[in-house]
Amino acid sequence: MTNGVLPNPDFRDLTLSPGVIDASGMAKELHTVGEVISELGGFAVVQEMTRREGKFTVQMWKNRNRFPPNTYTILKSALQERGITAPDNLWGML
Repeated sequence: MTNGVLPNPDFRDLTLSPGVIDASGMAKELHTVGEVISELGGFAVVQEMTRREGKFTVQMWKNRNRFPPNTYTILKSALQERGITAPDNLWGML
């Protein structure tokens, strides 16, 4: 007990990437493919997550600022686990 306050037994330690929560306390929204790649851990991590073989595949996505639609579910899920959002148009969806 510190300062007369009991710890909350329902408290869970959430580990989030630096900068996930913006100044307003809201979840961070990413706006580019490069930001998504960076937040998920970089080219090699995204390449592994999406099971791509080509060495420069993820780099091409960044250059085009567009992910292939068949990566939507895996990447959106990974972002959601981190409390981050990204617009569907990064996958060519309107």
